[in-house]
Amino acid sequence: MKKRISTATIVGILFIVKMALCSDSTSHITPVFTGYTSFQAGEVMKGIGIGTVSLDHRWLQTGYAGLMVDAAVSDHFHVLVALEGELDFSFGVNPGAVDMNRQTEMPRTSLNIKHAEGIYSFGDPERPFLQVEGGLFPYKYNPDARNLGEYLFRSFPYPQFIINVFDRPYAQLAGLRIGNRIGTFFHEDLLFTSEIQYYPLMDFSLSYVAGLSIARCVEIGGGIDLDRLLPVNNMETTPNLTENKYYTPTEDSGYYSFSGAKIMGRLSFDPKVFLPEGVFSKEDLKIYSELSILGLRNYPVDTIHNNPPYYTKLTERIPIMLGFNFPVCGPALSNLMGFKLLDMLNGELEYFPNKFPNSFDQTFSKYGPWPTPEDPANKHDNLRWSIYAKRDCGRNFSVIVQIAHDHLIPETFTLAQGQTDRTDVVLRHGDWWWVAKTQFTF
Repeated sequence: MKKRISTATIVGILFIVKMALCSDSTSHITPVFTGYTSFQAGEVMKGIGIGTVSLDHRWLQTGYAGLMVDAAVSDHFHVLVALEGELDFSFGVNPGAVDMNRQTEMPRTSLNIKHAEGIYSFGDPERPFLQVEGGLFPYKYNPDARNLGEYLFRSFPYPQFIINVFDRPYAQLAGLRIGNRIGTFFHEDLLFTSEIQYYPLMDFSLSYVAGLSIARCVEIGGGIDLDRLLPVNNMETTPNLTENKYYTPTEDSGYYSFSGAKIMGRLSFDPKVFLPEGVFSKEDLKIYSELSILGLRNYPVDTIHNNPPYYTKLTERIPIMLGFNFPVCGPALSNLMGFKLLDMLNGELEYFPNKFPNSFDQTFSKYGPWPTPEDPANKHDNLRWSIYAKRDCGRNFSVIVQIAHDHLIPETFTLAQGQTDRTDVVLRHGDWWWVAKTQFTF
């Protein structure tokens, strides 16, 4: 679900930028403007929607244009504002639909907020030991992940649901981050954020993430997210509904809840420290892994009333990702071929033994924290994969290609069009899609 912004919001953002530029007339730091334009297109080669609707050879196409200003109010305080325009074409087109669905036949433009934040740094502005960041901002804790992974903030505990967005392996957060750094080997973040993208909206979460570098070749990290710890409306987060009630073998009862704790661990190994210098590029040969537990609580099996059991096994809620950067980008191969082939060639695998498909359809349609039932005729695949390649052509132009069997959830312009907006469309074994992107930056 994309965030839409009003004219009043845009005016407010521009006012913040103006105040940032004018509040310190003695500042010697000039505001920095950056931007980009990109266009991407691809195809679902083999896929399926809810209701066994074939999605083979469905086309996807999107254009972006973004602009960001980093305004230094002082040496220690920065204000960042970034807006992104997006041109969409609906994934589902229905020429024979009634008038209420005709918007799927036309392109749609939108304006989204990417950054709306302030950052205050304590200590040396170049190497601050403490930072306080507040507002709306992108957040990425796993620097190696290219598509899969980043589970802590791109997943939900109940029901278990994982998000992937092409070439955007990070989460968009709204709230407060307090970050601490010791040298170049340890960093930690404490985050207090509000859920702004998926139902139920605006619940508050408390999270902690840390990373440690060892001997320049190993990096370990971990974190915990108390997801929806403070509900805005408890009746939405834990619905007091008859169909949401469960019973224990001792006749005690309770309700399923969207709220839950997630934990994450990751490990990265770079063997180049043991190899001759100048042979491989900075990212070559890195191997890394990440796993998460999406919901620490097991709900009881209701053996008395024969209700369907949800979330009873911890092992069914643990996605595991493994990634590797292939050695095709370093000086040795470039000198041998006479030109540079790629700047990045990455492969990732994910194993997630969940017995339910990756979907929040039941949440959307029935307003409850329940998984979407499996379609016996189209069982979902527990093994996912992704191949990502990037080539920089000069300093300002890049070409990116991805082939994947991941968690693709494209968007149609009307949910009356179907449930593809909230369920994987490359769900089964053998389903896959590809996408190519060109990008200019300044």
